[in-house]
Amino acid sequence: MGVWHPDYLLAGQTSRQLKEWELYYNVEPFGEIQQYYQTAQICCILANVNRDSKKQPQPFKVEDFMPKFEKETKKDKVAYMKKQMSAMATKFVKKEDNQSG
Repeated sequence: MGVWHPDYLLAGQTSRQLKEWELYYNVEPFGEIQQYYQTAQICCILANVNRDSKKQPQPFKVEDFMPKFEKETKKDKVAYMKKQMSAMATKFVKKEDNQSG
């Protein structure tokens, strides 16, 4: 494409071109979710080919192999930040103790 960074590509596109990309994505998704789906399809095929129909009478579905991401709540983010700050403070205190001692 001759563009070294996506921001420059984005700056040069019209709203019509962006809409075309959006429509294309709706028909042919790309990116991380698509990669997960492709991997899930392979896993599903392998699981169904090797499935014992007596133990597992219903065939597996692709959705059975898709990762499920939990939405992170504000409470989770605050708890994570507190944990990170505490770890950094502990590391900083230990470093200061080592330098003064």
